[in-house]
Amino acid sequence: SFPYSVNNTDIYINKVRAVEAWFDDWKERFYQADPSARAFRGKEGDLSERRALQQKLQCKPFEWYVQKFRKTFEMKNMLPVKTFLLEEHRETSGLCLAA
Repeated sequence: SFPYSVNNTDIYINKVRAVEAWFDDWKERFYQADPSARAFRGKEGDLSERRALQQKLQCKPFEWYVQKFRKTFEMKNMLPVKTFLLEEHRETSGLCLAA
């Protein structure tokens, strides 16, 4: 237990703020994994400072980090292995997927 009170609403708003600012195309995966967080979308406040920081620092997209640390994510079970299966199939087959 914490020696101080924890406000779950603030925790969710902070999570959503981070996801909305940094997760790019991975946002939906987060919300699928934590559906309760959806209720806090729109409450994260103004993200313009974070977006400006991303541009100033020339941050890479979140997908770049996922690929760079892929082995760690898989080893720690942070991302399901199937996340990477379609990509590997595309790379080995030379084919693109279509809807």
